[in-house]
Amino acid sequence: MIYFFHGSDVEKARTKAFDWVAKARAKEPNLAYVRLAREELTNATLEEAAQSGGLFVKRLLILIDDPFEEESSSELLEEHLESLAASDNAIIILAPKLVAAK
Repeated sequence: MIYFFHGSDVEKARTKAFDWVAKARAKEPNLAYVRLAREELTNATLEEAAQSGGLFVKRLLILIDDPFEEESSSELLEEHLESLAASDNAIIILAPKLVAAK
């Protein structure tokens, strides 16, 4: 499942996203959390984000931080949106100042 945080106020969007992450982690303490910066996005990391689980955890909480800032990371993410949406993992996409055309 994908959770999407955006808005023209960068600080407000970031605060809401990280507050949501904190609440999710408090609600489900065994949930493993991973934050991926746009520089870390590759085919492998996005495939792993969509498919990963673990021996001791069923689901992961993955925050993808500002992937639409660069065209290459934006295109890469768009290629993997279907598999991320179908994943059992909680995928948070933080995209402050996302252009309306996207």
